[in-house]
Amino acid sequence: MDVRLVTADEVDVLVAHLARQLEDDSRLREPVSPRGRFREFDRAQARRRRLDGWKRDTTEASWARAWGAWDGEAIVGHAELHASELPTASHRGTLGLAVEAHARRRGVATALMTALLDWARGDENVSWIDLGVFANNPVAEALYRGLGFHEIGRTHDCFRVDGFVITDISMTLNVDE
Repeated sequence: MDVRLVTADEVDVLVAHLARQLEDDSRLREPVSPRGRFREFDRAQARRRRLDGWKRDTTEASWARAWGAWDGEAIVGHAELHASELPTASHRGTLGLAVEAHARRRGVATALMTALLDWARGDENVSWIDLGVFANNPVAEALYRGLGFHEIGRTHDCFRVDGFVITDISMTLNVDE
């Protein structure tokens, strides 16, 4: 397994992974994403959004970076950071993380998070990483806590996804400490 930043030349491999990930999620009994099941996925929009964010410096609004966990020629897991549209919040990245079902429980999420955190700690402009994790996902919550993230609040009834009422846990990590 090779974990590295995804380049612009590899964006289509990432988008293919995202499509597979959404298909995986639609098979689960309970939702793990606020997107819900059986939603349309606009590959062109996903591609444009990533390419636009990746070309921005971390001092700019709306910057983004993505890491892929490669198994041969395919990405089987990814972690993404993106900044707010507000330039005054460009020092904070919001995390997204997903691993395809067949690659789970193999250390992929930990490897992705390690690469992402190493990068963030080396970037002088990124100070905080924020995330939301569903309260019904204790495995992901434990991963983040184990990496030093701490809970800053819970939003009850944050999402209503496919008939489920979801409590979202907000977590953060100061990468400068």
